[in-house]
Amino acid sequence: MKNKLITGILALAFIAIPLLSFVACNDVDGDVNDTPQPSQPVTYEYYLGASWSGYAADGTPMTKVSGTDNLYICEVTLKESDEDPMYGSHFYKVTNGTWEQAWGAANYELQPAPAYIGEDGRVYGMGSIYIKPNYDENGEMNLTVLFDSEKKIIYDNTMKITTPRIYGDFNSAMNMGSNWSLKKGETLLLEEETDGLFRGVFKIPAYEGSGDGYALNVVTEAVYSINLPNHGWSVVKQYKLDGSVGGMGLSSYIKPLADTNYEFTFDPETKITTYTHPEQDDLRTLDLPVLYGELSGWNITKKGAYVMQPVEGEEGKYEVEIFIPYGYYTQENGFDFQVVTSLKFWDTQWGIGWGADIQYNLNGRDPNGAGINEGKTYILLTEEEEGMYRFVFNSATKVTTYEKVQNS
Repeated sequence: MKNKLITGILALAFIAIPLLSFVACNDVDGDVNDTPQPSQPVTYEYYLGASWSGYAADGTPMTKVSGTDNLYICEVTLKESDEDPMYGSHFYKVTNGTWEQAWGAANYELQPAPAYIGEDGRVYGMGSIYIKPNYDENGEMNLTVLFDSEKKIIYDNTMKITTPRIYGDFNSAMNMGSNWSLKKGETLLLEEETDGLFRGVFKIPAYEGSGDGYALNVVTEAVYSINLPNHGWSVVKQYKLDGSVGGMGLSSYIKPLADTNYEFTFDPETKITTYTHPEQDDLRTLDLPVLYGELSGWNITKKGAYVMQPVEGEEGKYEVEIFIPYGYYTQENGFDFQVVTSLKFWDTQWGIGWGADIQYNLNGRDPNGAGINEGKTYILLTEEEEGMYRFVFNSATKVTTYEKVQNS
């Protein structure tokens, strides 16, 4: 009930009557157009619809950067009183003055974009860019937002890379931008998995040069600076594959003789990165069964997956507790669940990666077998029934039972 109330309040806020905000878009001397005289009509093309302006779509205007056709900038000073009262944080989108055209987290230069995660583990914010408060000794924080209206990319001075990613001189060969770029979509992103390690699988073209191979390093920290006319990423920490400090001409090398699959694994403790070469139909048995479905985004190995743990005193049984809301997302008959025990590697024209291999419906049947939908378990709850549920998988019978946790 609380989750639905929170979501409803935020939705109403985005269409609420504009509220007066003390923040405003300031000109940056020498870099943006001068503000017209009061006698001239003031027109703006883009705005920030944000928590500090009551989510008015035209709450905070952006100013066009001088000498450009596609850059717009805005600077605001934020205080605790500007936070969204429900979440205690700041949120914004770039708009054209209405909510009919708005750009948010999906257009953010930093990916994956920071997200506000509630106590129930769900992401809130309706696609807005989430800014975690970080006030100075005066209780203020300065936010500078830059918008590329041509590419529809949003930058701001709070962006900081903390998720490891690989960059190097392989970009040209992979048709993904400039070599040594840290821009959105131009690095090999490694994602945190349930074992605390970061992994990513990529197909890297054969090296056709005369050197030692593709040079690369793992970046673990970088910051974004906006000092017009310049703006861009600056690397703070990077490592070679062996875990030693990289940069200043120090890099690791890989030299594939043919187009090759690389699965990189980065250990945040040792800073060492290893790699293997998975191929089509390779199999991997999971250490523990995983409950997955639409509610978990079909996540099996990434952080946040519903990994089941051994039931104390009951050999061969595994359990996990998860929150199930009432209603449904896309399937009117409710949320469907399956238990996965092994993975298969896929290398097809649609992409590469690990997917479910051996899996079972809650009734113990293989969903890939005959009668895929016969006995398939969907859970559709009423508002009174939502809450925490305990799932128990029996590895002998392959059947999974579930029941609501009392007082949840």
